[in-house]
This record gives sequence, structure tokens and C-alpha cells, in this order.
Amino acid sequence: MSVVKLVVVGDSHVGKTAMIQQFVNRRFTTDYKVTLGADFAAKPIAVNDMIVTLQIWDTAGQERYRSLSTSYFKGCEAAIVVFDATSEESFEHVPAWVDDVYRSVLGPLAPASLTRSPASSGAASEQPPPSDLSSAPPSSSPASVVAPFPVIVVANKLDLCDDDGGARKVPKRRAQEFCDANGWKYRECSAKFGDNVDEVFKVAAAVAVERRNASQSAPSSAGRGVGIRRPARGQPPSSTGSDPREAPPSSVEGGGLRVNVARRWQASKDRCSACSK
Repeated sequence: MSVVKLVVVGDSHVGKTAMIQQFVNRRFTTDYKVTLGADFAAKPIAVNDMIVTLQIWDTAGQERYRSLSTSYFKGCEAAIVVFDATSEESFEHVPAWVDDVYRSVLGPLAPASLTRSPASSGAASEQPPPSDLSSAPPSSSPASVVAPFPVIVVANKLDLCDDDGGARKVPKRRAQEFCDANGWKYRECSAKFGDNVDEVFKVAAAVAVERRNASQSAPSSAGRGVGIRRPARGQPPSSTGSDPREAPPSSVEGGGLRVNVARRWQASKDRCSACSK
């Protein structure tokens, strides 16, 4: 059975552990202890007519455990970044969490920066009232943006949001557009009631398996390197200097120095010719 490693990251108290417990054990409790470093859970799931085991790593959200948490990112195949829909601050920290995942997983291939601070775009002031956002369709803009690594951004605690959007601090449309601009998937859920929790992990598993299959089917250039081009058998060396005695003198700037280099090269060539006779 294939294993897919996922990491769940985000600020402390956004409901990461609650989401995992709801998905794995169908259980919710308000008596959760702070995760120290990382915790682990596993559950088999069907993805594209095959069964895979999701290896889910629940990481600490507190700043003092952050360096320890990132050590668990290596080897993961997708990341679920959770924020609290009633907390503006947790949403603003999403790019920093994705940065940590990119650096840990992609290393030197990680992008230099992301779309910074979703609050700085000024989009919030241009959005319609919150009552219109709960049912707003996902943005269809920049669908062509492809993230370098699968990321699913999740707004949790929808159960705390009023029907009129009064308690909600991060409008759906604003979060959706921000994720679209970075090529990330976006979902919303309630870990308390289990709404859309399964969908979050199914999407994460699907994109992870899709990425794995694409990397396996793509031709690999590893190990090829750049070979030394040699002349065919019986073919004389090229005129570009295969034989050091036939190489032209170095093109060094400066009149006197150029003459000295040319004379030394000619003398060396004459000595080599005399020795071969």
C-alpha cells in the first residue's frame, strides 16, 4: 500500500489537531493540549481507484517550537495550511507558513518570495458586505498559476461565523483570490461539526498522488551530466585546440605581454617538434 505524507501547519489554536482528529477518529473535543514539536496520525483513503495511507503530521503552531516543527516537513508530498476564519492575524501568517514548507521541501529550488501580506493588497475594502461573501463563487482568475509544491489553504471554524458574516474576519472571496494568485487550493471547513473536513484531506491526497505520478512519468535527466565530446575514431582533432601544441596563444590584453606570450608558445612548440624527431 502506497504511503502519502502530509503536513498540517498554521498558527496555534486554529484547529489543526481538531481537524485531524475529526478526519481520523470522527471525534471532536475542546480539551486539546498544545502540540509539542509534532504528532502523527494515519488513515487509509481511496484516491483514483487506489488505496493510499495518509501519513498526517500535526505540527506545533507556537513560535518557540517552529524550528523543531520544520524538521518534520522534509519528505512530505503536500501541505495543509490552516487559519481561523475569525482571526485576521492567522490568515496574515499563511505566507510565512508556506515559506517554511517551501524552504524545507524544495531547498534551493524554493521561490524567493510569495505574495506578501494578504492584508496589504487593499482587497478587503473593495469586497462586498460579508453577507454576500459566504455564498460568493470561487474566483476564476489566474487559474494558470502553478505552485511549485502542492499547498491547500483551509479556513477553519466556520461554525463560529454568523450567518450574516459578523464574526468572520476573513471573507471567502478575499481568501480565494489570494490563494488563486499563488496557485494554491482553497477550502473551508468546520472541525467541530466535520463539515468539509474529509474534502480537505481528499484534495490533499489527490494533488500529492498526481504530483508523484507526474514526476515518475517525466524523463529524468539525473546522472546524465555533460559528457566530454570526443572526435570519432580516425577523425583528426578539431581546430579548436584538442592538441595543446596547436592551440593559439592566449589573447591577453597589452602589446608587450601579448608578444611575450606568443614567443613563449612558439618556442614551446618548436621544442616539442624537435623532441619528436
